[in-house]
Amino acid sequence: REYVPAVFEVRGVTEDPLQIGLRIKGRIGSLRDLDEKPAWKIKFDFVDREQRFMKLERMTLNNMVQDPSQVHEWAAYRLFRAQGLPAPRVGAAFVRLNGEIYGVYAVIETPDENMLARWFSGTSFSYEGAYGQDLFGDRIHQLELDQGPTSDRAHLYTLQQMLDELDAD
Repeated sequence: REYVPAVFEVRGVTEDPLQIGLRIKGRIGSLRDLDEKPAWKIKFDFVDREQRFMKLERMTLNNMVQDPSQVHEWAAYRLFRAQGLPAPRVGAAFVRLNGEIYGVYAVIETPDENMLARWFSGTSFSYEGAYGQDLFGDRIHQLELDQGPTSDRAHLYTLQQMLDELDAD
């Protein structure tokens, strides 16, 4: 789960290859080795803190191995945005790694401060959960802090208790 140095280019878009950070992503069901079709996290500011690609600091290339149609993320995110709900932008790319064809991937905008700024006037925290994760009191500590000044999770426990009270009504 550590980023390693890599080179990134998009035919017809990047003038020169970008020095980036790259890591395999995935968990239950989607994690793949390099000789399979792994999903990727790309960090454009890995080498140069100011470097961006199309104004993005990070991006995900999802392998879509759990989606035979290869459209469910695109359709879901488009539907969410059409309803005015926050959702990342998504597209598709044909990926090669070291000259080897890996195939079609979903290109997904990382839900970071840049994406959140388009939807909210301000955000203090952003968390990422594992596959199947929900806001349960005994699993809050497992949420990965993506954005925020502290790892204190008291606000999440308060929110979780408020949600439990709503369920009781």
